[in-house]
Amino acid sequence: MEAGADNCLRKPVNSHELRVRLRAGRRIIDLQEELVNAREALRRQATRCCAKLLCVRPYDSPCRYGGEKFLMVMPGCDLAGATMRAEKIRSAMGAAPFQMPEGVLSVTCSVGLQPRREMPASMLLL
Repeated sequence: MEAGADNCLRKPVNSHELRVRLRAGRRIIDLQEELVNAREALRRQATRCCAKLLCVRPYDSPCRYGGEKFLMVMPGCDLAGATMRAEKIRSAMGAAPFQMPEGVLSVTCSVGLQPRREMPASMLLL
């Protein structure tokens, strides 16, 4: 057990005990698959929702940045404009609950801004 085993059976194996343990293991695997499927469905719905909410100008680029993080590239947008857009996104996310098979799921989000730093042309060349 110290080597990493989660369970053990003594020999001779009792067939009823083995069936019970296998059934319990199957329930755990089924639950894990259900959780993974629900997480992926929520991610797909969040991606569609965010893409719809974020696309204002044709040249804005919403992207996935990690599991539940999104990145929005807004060329030519100053800090005041980005702040206003970030607040619109935050309030729109809170106003758009997700419809899940089990019911409605309310969502909130936090938004951070990182203005582009000006770089000398020599740093942009490879």
